[in-house]
Amino acid sequence: MAGAREQYPGVEVQTRRVGSDRMRALLEATRDAALVVVGSGSHSHRIGPRPGPLAAFQLHHSHCPVAVV
Repeated sequence: MAGAREQYPGVEVQTRRVGSDRMRALLEATRDAALVVVGSGSHSHRIGPRPGPLAAFQLHHSHCPVAVV
């Protein structure tokens, strides 16, 4: 994150440590966010890659747009 923050100083980035329920914590954070970016965490599937559990959860429940990278 440090490199990205230096390269794009005008973009506000927030990082937080959370307990064991990371999906719900991230979901709550999307209430005030303009965009949430999550890793794909993709799993192999016979018809192609599928998003991992966290990315899939955010895609279906987020309160703001989601970018999966």
